[in-house]
Amino acid sequence: MYPQEVINISWNEYGKLCECLKKKLGALPYESIVAISRGGLPIGVYLSHHLKLPLFVISAQCYNEYTEGPKVTVCPYIAGTGELGKNILLVDEINATGKTILAVREHLRIHHKVTFIMVAVFLS
Repeated sequence: MYPQEVINISWNEYGKLCECLKKKLGALPYESIVAISRGGLPIGVYLSHHLKLPLFVISAQCYNEYTEGPKVTVCPYIAGTGELGKNILLVDEINATGKTILAVREHLRIHHKVTFIMVAVFLS
């Protein structure tokens, strides 16, 4: 198991982090936002509203297998309305090992024919 440090932030601070992220990402050519549930949902909603891009949600879970290390399960379906773009912004709240984001990225490339994926997370 990975060490877990709790970082407490207020909703005001959370909003400031979202605004900072929006400013850094705003000019790039995204067609859609894909949020990894659950942690990526609030960030995805904020960016979707402010960048005026459609939001899609994918579920993925990383769990620890004692003999082989962390394993990631990605849900085969994406929730959202409209058509998922080929240039997407993939968001999550934290990136501890990178395994979840890499698994979701591969899933999107193989099963949904996404060609450009920019990843944005709050904490690495």
